[in-house]
Amino acid sequence: MFLSIIIPVLNIEKYIKRCLDSVLEACFDDCEIILVTGASVDKSNEICDEYQSTFSNIKLVGQNGKGLSNARNCALDVAMGKYIVYIDGDDYVDSELFRKLLETLRATWNDMDLIATDFRRIAVSSGKSDKIENVYQIGRNTEPQYGIGYLSTMLQKKHCFWNVWRYIYSREFLQQNNIRFVEGKFSEDIDYTTKVLIARPKMVFVHCPFYYYSIGKGDSLMDCPSYKQLRDTLEFLCNSIRMLEKSSFMYSQILIGQYQFEYILNIAIIKEVPKEEIRKARLLYKETLEILLVGSDLTAHLVKRILHIVPLSMFAEILHRLKLFRRFIKRGSGKKQRGEYLDDNH
Repeated sequence: MFLSIIIPVLNIEKYIKRCLDSVLEACFDDCEIILVTGASVDKSNEICDEYQSTFSNIKLVGQNGKGLSNARNCALDVAMGKYIVYIDGDDYVDSELFRKLLETLRATWNDMDLIATDFRRIAVSSGKSDKIENVYQIGRNTEPQYGIGYLSTMLQKKHCFWNVWRYIYSREFLQQNNIRFVEGKFSEDIDYTTKVLIARPKMVFVHCPFYYYSIGKGDSLMDCPSYKQLRDTLEFLCNSIRMLEKSSFMYSQILIGQYQFEYILNIAIIKEVPKEEIRKARLLYKETLEILLVGSDLTAHLVKRILHIVPLSMFAEILHRLKLFRRFIKRGSGKKQRGEYLDDNH
């Protein structure tokens, strides 16, 4: 089996057909699609049953727990492909680009552990045309770049690099390094990608933005962040920074700086959690601010000094207003909002 495509399915009846149709159009005969079904209350599971009865390369797996991480781990336990791709069931792929990427993977990159790609964000608008934003960290005119050293160039453009669906993974590499998803938490991609990169995969970077990541559907976890989501995100950011600090990975400082930047952006969430959770959110940040002193990132050190002078609540208000202003400007210019600050996975 060449490829296993892992798609968790939970209450996404409006989107799963589009996802499956786009993937099926790109697949070879030796590609399996693993649909991991949970306790959906809509018709998602019935739709999966229909597709499984029609297409022999679709495999249905029931979750033995809850959450996105558990769904992915359940699929990893039964996957047979040499390579693994993660796709969220409310997203979809450019079938032509995805197929070309897989053809090149088979012909040229079949000894690689990890393939990194660019992607596109799509803002779903009710009654209007969807807005698409290209997220190009590798670059349209860039030839495939071999070796993990290109990571430093890719990360000069500050976008989320930890989304697991923008990579193709060698299953053997994941097994050898015992890399799995932490269950029961949000923002699990941060931890997963940190462990993948620290394991020093043999890597190629290729533009090929085959993945369409959907936001703004109105049912996103990020539309109304909770204290738990913020806590889990900060926990993974801080743990990843500490993990990188202790590792001998040559690009640790770059990744630490990226995670610290995300930590700073998420301060705005203090103004977005439910009112009864604001106090806990402020306390959580006060308990973890020392993480900004790890490494050599000047921005992180500067923000830590500023927060000795400026109250955390005031700093959060400033970031929150800047975030709202940025969204307003992007809407006015016809561009899609970024859909951050909490983890960009869901």
